[in-house]
Amino acid sequence: MSTLRARLAAACWSACLAALGCTPDSGPAGERFEPPRLVRAAPNRAGHALEYSLDSQSRVTLELGGGQRRLQGELPITSGRLWIDGADLGATRGTLTFDLTQLRWWDAGSKPPPEGATATTSTEQSLDWLQLSRSDDIQSHPELRYARFTLLTIGSSSSNDLDAAPTVRSGQSAVVARRVRLQASGELELHGHRLPHTVSLAATFEWPAPVEPGAPPRRVRIETSEPFTVDLLGHRIVPRNARGEILADGLAELRRLSRSPVQARASWLAQLANAEPAASGADPTVPDL
Repeated sequence: MSTLRARLAAACWSACLAALGCTPDSGPAGERFEPPRLVRAAPNRAGHALEYSLDSQSRVTLELGGGQRRLQGELPITSGRLWIDGADLGATRGTLTFDLTQLRWWDAGSKPPPEGATATTSTEQSLDWLQLSRSDDIQSHPELRYARFTLLTIGSSSSNDLDAAPTVRSGQSAVVARRVRLQASGELELHGHRLPHTVSLAATFEWPAPVEPGAPPRRVRIETSEPFTVDLLGHRIVPRNARGEILADGLAELRRLSRSPVQARASWLAQLANAEPAASGADPTVPDL
């Protein structure tokens, strides 16, 4: 397996910020995979948390390689919910779900392939690693199809109260926006295994202008502040062919790649549940799985 192919497969899972079959507990040389301790959920705080549903624009984007050969990819966030208390952002909780069969890759500089287009070789190989390239595998192990990130704690924030957060330009005169920086910790369930994960986020809260006192934000735009990675071996994701057989050469290459992480970023849009779509465009809510 070439270095590019191994890097490609590694990249597709560094994104599952973005949201489940598995390899043996020990590798060919007797090496055991010992996952780190899971994050302990912070106690629920009494407050007035409101529910926000994710919009279909939400997705994880990937970039790999450099020079003359670069690849880009994306993984939609299938569904998700956030619970936010504007007076206590530290109490924010949420879940994000990813349909891994929707992963796509294409050459950088070209347009993304249209929906329903024939999968590229890069995309097909990524699905081989996840044991999702055959319909029989998906039917026999449906739990492998989805990944889920559960937000458990907000470790720190630039402002814990939205009223004290700075106002920023939103690009729309009819919208008032405030931005907060957060450090979010939770658990990523991928390929049947859960591991702790921490990401830095920038959250922009939007209200229709003029803002009424005490009104909750209508929409929340959240983006990762820096690239993040996922431990493939920790989730028991290893190189496989279309028959599901482990590729020893690819496994050795993956271990070397663990010292050279690939880049991935996530962005998602959440709208206040039961609220009418904002004037800038329809923002349908997506039911959780």
